[in-house]
Amino acid sequence: MKSFLIKQQGKDKTLYIGKMDTSKNQYQQDYLSSEELLILAKRQRKASEFIFSRYLIKKALNKKKQQAKILTIKYCPEIGAAGVFQQQELIQKLSLSHSGEYIAFSFCALNESIGVDIEQKTNRDIASIALNFYCEEDRELIHSSQNPINEFYKIWTEKEALTKLLNTSIFNTLNESSSVLKRNYQLSSLIEDDYVVSIATKI
Repeated sequence: MKSFLIKQQGKDKTLYIGKMDTSKNQYQQDYLSSEELLILAKRQRKASEFIFSRYLIKKALNKKKQQAKILTIKYCPEIGAAGVFQQQELIQKLSLSHSGEYIAFSFCALNESIGVDIEQKTNRDIASIALNFYCEEDRELIHSSQNPINEFYKIWTEKEALTKLLNTSIFNTLNESSSVLKRNYQLSSLIEDDYVVSIATKI
């Protein structure tokens, strides 16, 4: 697991990124709570992703196995965000994202909101996607960039992260230009060889 300190106005955030290792699924599953094990039993797909993400989040919180077993990580519709629960009490808010083999997440205080999105770079038709879904100003940013692929993913992940922050639809954020959004929200991105990850918070 890698961690990155993201400098933001008011309060810095730590962004965690991990690459899945399915060979350790059985060991990681021992960190799941009874509620998480019930959720896992009902899942038809992405079981390894579920196990690894819960394990990684609890390790980031420095929880040992017995401590981890009493914590449940789940989405809470009442607050429109994911959180860490202990005996049904919310003790930590977070935002979590998956793409390919990668998982990214970051924590925030109970009175804050946060959005995180990660995308593994693939051989998708970015020109067609940008033409159909990006606003004109953002398409120009991609066209004029020295690395159009990175710029495409940077814009996409920033807007996905903002979608999670605001608990809204991605189409609402795609309609707004990046320059306008950055005047109202803090958007930070990290670009590595295989992936692009962004974090969004309120100013």
